[in-house]
Amino acid sequence: MLKTKKTWILIADGAKARVLIKHKKSFDTVAGSEMVGDHRKNTDALSERPGRGFQSMGNIRHGYEEKHDWHEYQKHLFAREVSMFLDKACENKDFDNLVLIAPAKTLGELRADLGKNTQEKVSLEISKDLTNLNQKDLEAFLEAELI
Repeated sequence: MLKTKKTWILIADGAKARVLIKHKKSFDTVAGSEMVGDHRKNTDALSERPGRGFQSMGNIRHGYEEKHDWHEYQKHLFAREVSMFLDKACENKDFDNLVLIAPAKTLGELRADLGKNTQEKVSLEISKDLTNLNQKDLEAFLEAELI
């Protein structure tokens, strides 16, 4: 008897992710795969405003900019968390093929963080943000793309 290959489809952006499993004619959410990251604004993540300084000549003041964009850093940490989830599922042999659907920047971060074995199972990458689609529209898009 031939073993049916399990295909997981990751739908993600910088702050939300979920994994769907492809059946013959439907898609179901993998249990425990819905993730939400910390998605605060820079002003919410920092305790104080950046400092101000004086120019050495004259009486001109200027403000300093933050050294880090905490919003982007939070997205990076979230991509790492998603990658660790996928690596663990790969080790457990939960899927045979993996499809990644995310915006370009998130795809790049996922690619960089995924383990070698998980990267080998990636069969398709689609650079698109589908996290806000309802289930019906998402299934229609996946049917069209994965056939």
